[in-house]
Amino acid sequence: MFEATLVTPSRYDDFLRGNVKAISRQEQEGLKVFLDKGCVGCHNGINLGGMMQPFQVAAPYKFANVGDFKGDKNGMVKVPTLRNILETMPYFHNGQYWNIKDAIKEMGAIQLGTTINDEEATKIATFFNALTGKKPTIIYPDLPVMSASTPKPEGIMEGDVKPAKQPTH
Repeated sequence: MFEATLVTPSRYDDFLRGNVKAISRQEQEGLKVFLDKGCVGCHNGINLGGMMQPFQVAAPYKFANVGDFKGDKNGMVKVPTLRNILETMPYFHNGQYWNIKDAIKEMGAIQLGTTINDEEATKIATFFNALTGKKPTIIYPDLPVMSASTPKPEGIMEGDVKPAKQPTH
């Protein structure tokens, strides 16, 4: 339930609901490049990512051996969401890119087999501004200190929980 509150609505959401003025003309141009280049093939859905896809489809990632990341047993990796992407650097599984435009160009090469030039990368990065959302205010509950009279969850009996084994020296 708590995770369901961790949404970050952005101007892009307003745009999707029909408010064409919610994102700037430049951001709309970046969205068009994003769509035309095929980025939406992997970065789609409400979060613009989140599903499993193969990595290094069209070309090898030059930093693939940094961090020894191979994906799951089928070579699949979770496509990162693009929501708030401008706030989540460094990029890629091993943090080798700090500049979003360089990361965009690298993804074009290794995933799509296409060249994304500096101007196109700048336009896509401009679109990413529209994906930065409003962060929720999180108020943590003020819980009392646990005591002998603190109720236990149902199904847990007093002797059910065994202490962890202590290491022997």
